[in-house]
Amino acid sequence: MLDKILTTAVTVLVSLIITLFFNGIINHPKKKKQQETKAIEERKQFKEDLLAVVSDKDAQIYNELKKQSETDEEVKMDLQLCKLGLQSVIKNNLKIGYEKWIGKKYATSSTKDDLERMYQVYHKLGANGVMDSLREKFLNLPETPPKKQKE
Repeated sequence: MLDKILTTAVTVLVSLIITLFFNGIINHPKKKKQQETKAIEERKQFKEDLLAVVSDKDAQIYNELKKQSETDEEVKMDLQLCKLGLQSVIKNNLKIGYEKWIGKKYATSSTKDDLERMYQVYHKLGANGVMDSLREKFLNLPETPPKKQKE
């Protein structure tokens, strides 16, 4: 009788082991496929969530860049106006200085240096050459006053 019980127990145990083994083999692909499907769904949901966040951020960034671009254009326009204004002021000062010293028929070296520096700034601002002839006359002036002729 003990043999029958032992044989039955071993048979049940072997059957159980074989069943578990085959269930593992048969169910493993199913579980793996379920895990892969779940991972794909999680990635898909992550992408959708990320795209929603990125789209909102993209819209915010676009709006900020648009505002910045408008501000940049205003600054460029203001800078151009300042440049033109400064150029006009320098041109006027040069004209007054040149005419004054041309009228005196001489110009000291320090005066020539000062007005030449001013001219260089004027020129770098995009001068159109209107002052060139006056400048040449001014630079050709002697550095000492002409001697007065006796009457």
